[in-house]
Amino acid sequence: MSTTYAVIENGMVVNVIVWDGKAAMGWGGDQSLIQITQSWVGTTAPIPGIGWSYADGVFTPPPSPPLTPESIAAKNLALAQTSYNVATAKITALNEQVADGDYAGTTEAEVNAELTAWTDYRKQLRAYIKTGDGNLALPVVQAV
Repeated sequence: MSTTYAVIENGMVVNVIVWDGKAAMGWGGDQSLIQITQSWVGTTAPIPGIGWSYADGVFTPPPSPPLTPESIAAKNLALAQTSYNVATAKITALNEQVADGDYAGTTEAEVNAELTAWTDYRKQLRAYIKTGDGNLALPVVQAV
């Protein structure tokens, strides 16, 4: 039966090999073999590969590449839409509270101030989303 090994050189995985442990193998002076013990079946854990580091018995993936400006903009627009949906839900709940006259633990003035703040925030988000430019700074809800 063959086993998967990481070839380590200077603390970095430089290759991944499958070896039966019997056939003669040769590798460089500063290289060592570390068995990759993860089961590949039914696991969601990433399998160590070339470019990973290895120290003190632990494989560590390389850092993720930096996000492109386009990726950041897309994330900002998605966050703006999610925030818009949250603001809409909050506004709906506050409007229901006003319609029901339910001011338990608060006052009508406090509820109306919160409603105004969330409505202003949602307007800012709507304008942000409408521009389609996720490179701009996201609006922030004003504390009440």
